[in-house]
Amino acid sequence: MVSAELSMLVSLLLALAASTGSARIPHAGTATSNSSDHSALLSFKSLIRDDPLQALESWGSRSTPMCQWHGVACGRRGRRRGRVVALDLGDLNLLGAVSASVANLTFLRRLHLPGNRLHGAVPSALGHLRYLKRLNLSDNSLDGAIPPSLSRCRQLDSISLGYNRLKGKIPWKLAALPNLGLLELRRNELQGEIPHELGSLHNLVVLDLGHNKLQGTIPSEISSLVNLEFVDISNNRLTGEIPPGIGSFGSVYKGTMRIDDQQVVIAVKVLNLTQRGASRSFVAECETLKCVRHRNLMKILTVCSSIDSQSRDFKALVYEYLPNGNLDKWLHHHPIEDGENRSLHLRVRLQIAIDVASSLEYLHQHKPMPIIHCDLKPSNVLLDGEMIAHVGDFGLARFLHQDSEKSTSWGSMRGTIGYAAPESMDWATKFQSMVMSTATAFCCWRCSLEKGQQTADSENPLAFTSMCKLHCQKGQQRS
Repeated sequence: MVSAELSMLVSLLLALAASTGSARIPHAGTATSNSSDHSALLSFKSLIRDDPLQALESWGSRSTPMCQWHGVACGRRGRRRGRVVALDLGDLNLLGAVSASVANLTFLRRLHLPGNRLHGAVPSALGHLRYLKRLNLSDNSLDGAIPPSLSRCRQLDSISLGYNRLKGKIPWKLAALPNLGLLELRRNELQGEIPHELGSLHNLVVLDLGHNKLQGTIPSEISSLVNLEFVDISNNRLTGEIPPGIGSFGSVYKGTMRIDDQQVVIAVKVLNLTQRGASRSFVAECETLKCVRHRNLMKILTVCSSIDSQSRDFKALVYEYLPNGNLDKWLHHHPIEDGENRSLHLRVRLQIAIDVASSLEYLHQHKPMPIIHCDLKPSNVLLDGEMIAHVGDFGLARFLHQDSEKSTSWGSMRGTIGYAAPESMDWATKFQSMVMSTATAFCCWRCSLEKGQQTADSENPLAFTSMCKLHCQKGQQRS
């Protein structure tokens, strides 16, 4: 009996020894790979000349494992276990260059370095990161060309290189990225034409090429991108016409209409139904304007929903014509009359602000359900012959119900960069955010009215928006 128990004990000890031994012998390939990631990160750190927040202080410390270094995230399963999968060092004011050694982080999926003082070129070696999904190097001082080698990162779904000093052409090879949903190259010094090959990016949702030096025409292929929701190609040197399907939900025409035996001047908004969301915009505008009456809201006369001569769907909205156009024209593109620039007197600006505030109060207190405009900006404020302001364009308006499930289309809220509240981007979960967003838009609009600056064209739209919101809050405290 004793010998049997002794035999079992020996077998157990041997099994424990075997398992302990196997745990202590790491896979040679894993050890080598981890060492490669370790060296790549230290090479990245070596090119950082100033780290004012000491974010990289833990890097290289023997007491801190690599996967616990600031901004470093490692995988937990499979081949990614213990390997660097994300490098998140945004808004740390780091001064230096982006090391090409980052390309040795074989399993890197997210490279997030915005809001620093990084200079030099974007390393072409990044094209070796075949698992890279998100690349954000925006708001730095990077120069040189955009490396065409990024087209080899076939899993990329987001490229943000805006607010740098990049030059050269937009690589047409980026069209080889099948999953790309965001291409943000705003405020650089890019030249050349917009590659027509970008029309093959069928998953593209956001295309932001504003404030560059791009030339030529706008490729018609872009209008075929059915998932495209946001396009900004403003402030370039583009020529020619805007292809159908790009831009706003419709075009506005001036005409006449007989009402009660009188010829009345009207404004007709014809919806561009090839534009995604145009039909929803038509329905939203009809649903909103049919139940509101206020002197500072656009008055709708009638609607048309039919087919045209080619048997295609046709939808149009007919409004009263307001001869003085939109407020944006008066604030930023002063009208010329009798050879002289016309600008708004302070008294008129104050009255316009009161008119818009009155309309918002009416909408937000509307019974039985408040109405949220969602896209308040100067171009949506129209002025009649007596310079009385009328808020229009309710294509994004929503009804606010106490029960969020009964509120209309909370998951599809939109706004305009520079006017939407930064904290209200999560439309579906922030129930009161729409009221806050419209209020913030009013603050931004009021700042624009006072300062004569366009928020969307400012150096930092989000910072300008936050500044305007703070400005309004201080005004409320004083009152």
